[in-house]
Amino acid sequence: MKIKSDCLSRQQMENLIKNDFSNETVPSLAEHLTSCKGCQKAILEFAGSAEWRSDVEIALHSSDTRSAASLSSDPPKSASIASDGNGADDLLRSSGLLGLLGPTDHPDMLGRIGSYEIVGLIGQGGMGAVFKAFDSGLHRFVAIKILLPHLAVSGAARERFRREGQAAAAVVNDHVLPIYFVDQWRNIPYLVMQYIRGATVQQRLTSDGPLLVHEILRIGLHVAKGLEAAHAQGLVHRDVKPSNILLDGGVGRAIILTLD
Repeated sequence: MKIKSDCLSRQQMENLIKNDFSNETVPSLAEHLTSCKGCQKAILEFAGSAEWRSDVEIALHSSDTRSAASLSSDPPKSASIASDGNGADDLLRSSGLLGLLGPTDHPDMLGRIGSYEIVGLIGQGGMGAVFKAFDSGLHRFVAIKILLPHLAVSGAARERFRREGQAAAAVVNDHVLPIYFVDQWRNIPYLVMQYIRGATVQQRLTSDGPLLVHEILRIGLHVAKGLEAAHAQGLVHRDVKPSNILLDGGVGRAIILTLD
């Protein structure tokens, strides 16, 4: 699609998608984007993948893109379109996990965990379920991992989940998923973590087949650095596997998802 000289450049569109632009450019960029249908169409085409498109559409449906978001405590009105993972919504409805959620006043959200509005289910493992959520206080998306209900009946399992979450939060490394907060919801412990777009190594293998040698070496080096940081805190990861390693969609960084 041809872009007029006074419209956003391809670089500006990429920076917008990555939330990588200076505060000085936000007002003029937002004003143009909210009034120019051509740029709105172009940036959605440029976004490409469904995950990118969902977040861009959220920005376009806000009254003033990022500058408006920073002033509002309400979730983006289109947040419910940001579904993560194939069949995640079906899994959420069939697994009984909806019963974990509290009521919400926002029509586009599935429910609440604590003060966090739940957008959708990212996935479920043997120990917990991970939701994409919206933090209205800081106006950002987060990931919430909550212990599965059938395990929460065990006091030992709840304590282990909470204790390991607190220990993992002490690990500060680019290749370990940051943990912001540890709390309980209806007597079930949960972790609030950074939300990062991307796919796990397992998802990548399933969709694209074997990795190239240089990709394997890069991922191995990143995971080793993350494990080294965890070991320095006295933590041992007992379940290193492709589904527990996230590939950051923005920079190709490998991130260890869990330390339990």
